[in-house]
Order: sequence, then C-alpha cells, then structure tokens
Amino acid sequence: TPETTTTSSKTSPETTSTSTEATSTTVPCQPQCKWSKWYDVHSPTLHNKGDYETYHNIRVAGKEICRYPEKIRCRAEKYPHKSIEEIGQVVHCNVTYGLICRNEEQKGELHICLNYQIKVLCCDDYSYCQTTAVTSIASTETSTQISTATEITSFSSTTTSIPITTTSESTTFKPSVATGTSTSTFITEKTTPV
Repeated sequence: TPETTTTSSKTSPETTSTSTEATSTTVPCQPQCKWSKWYDVHSPTLHNKGDYETYHNIRVAGKEICRYPEKIRCRAEKYPHKSIEEIGQVVHCNVTYGLICRNEEQKGELHICLNYQIKVLCCDDYSYCQTTAVTSIASTETSTQISTATEITSFSSTTTSIPITTTSESTTFKPSVATGTSTSTFITEKTTPV
C-alpha cells in the first residue's frame, strides 16, 4: 500500500520591501502688522501748494515706509487729539497714497492748510519669519516569506515469506513376478502453504 508523507522542505529567505515617500510643504509665515511712527516730512506755506504727506514724499525724505499700507491715520500737528472732521479743513487722507491738503481748497482768511501728520499700519514685516518646512513621511514595508512544501509519495511493498513444507511419500510396488525381485520407488512432492 502506498504511504504519503508531506514535508516542508524549503523556505526562501524573507524579502522586505520598503517604500518611503516624503512630502515637503512650506507653511507660509503670516506677516506681523504694526503701526508706523508719525510721519511729517512736508510743511505747508503760502509759497507752496499745501501739505503733501504722500508715501512718495516720505520715501524721498529718506524715511522707510511699507510698500502697501493696510490702514492710515491722519492728524493735525497742533490738534493731535481732534479728528480731521473736527478741524474743518478739506483734507484727503487716503490709504492708497497718504495725505494731501491743498491750500486752494481751504476756506478762511489765510487759505492755508495746517501741518498734518500720518501714520500707517504695515503688514509686510516678515523679518521675524523663518521658513518652516513640514515634512510628511509615509513609509510602507512589505515582508514576504515563501515556503515550498514538497509532497513525497513513497511506495513500500511488504514481502511476506510463506514457509513451504515439502512432504515426500514413497510408495513401494512389489510385483508378483517370479523371476526376480524388483522394487520401484516413486517420490511425489506436494507443496502446501503453511
């Protein structure tokens, strides 16, 4: 009868595969907003056309001012705690260009502007910012181990020995012939399984 034996005969070494994906994102730094000091680079006289506290004139005077102010505040130098509306002069206080007060637009005896000052809110200060890079790493690891199973079929045959017994019988005939005596022996072998 056949016998079947299953044997795990071979295992390959473990295979490891690693995949890493790095994504780098720069986190934008938000600018720091701050109000400037009060600027007063131009003064009105009877001989000029008024008071021009414009961004251009501030830069020409060697002062630093942000490129794109977010807000502006204007005040009269002599009346710092009064609003422009309370003063009663025609003054153009505009975040786009600064302050302009034209002598010709003023009413009163002198037709001259007061001396004005401006300050602006600047939100373009990135000096404190550091480039911040956020790196996200995704790693995938795959392990594979391959085992090979070998099925071995073996056939075994069993030989059984059966003893054989041999029996011998001998028969003797004696003919009744008077001439002489003759004896014949016949041997018959018979095999019988035990």
